[in-house]
Amino acid sequence: ELETTQKGVDWIGKYSGFFDVNLYKLAYNKLKSNPSYLTPGTDNMTLDSIDLTWINKTIDKMKDRSLKFKPAIRKFIPKANGK
Repeated sequence: ELETTQKGVDWIGKYSGFFDVNLYKLAYNKLKSNPSYLTPGTDNMTLDSIDLTWINKTIDKMKDRSLKFKPAIRKFIPKANGK
């Protein structure tokens, strides 16, 4: 279950909860200490390329429902045990 970031605010299950810029700032601050934040995603973006402008554009796209997720690439990584 998700924790709320503001005391007394319950936005669990509400799409509008993702319109809060502070949610993205909180997530960024939590992830930036992880060394893998410089690992590029399927779109070759890294976390260090995300800024307030990107966050606001993403929120605007969610508000007008024009945000489209890019398909991910699934790669098979062979394991030592053959699975």
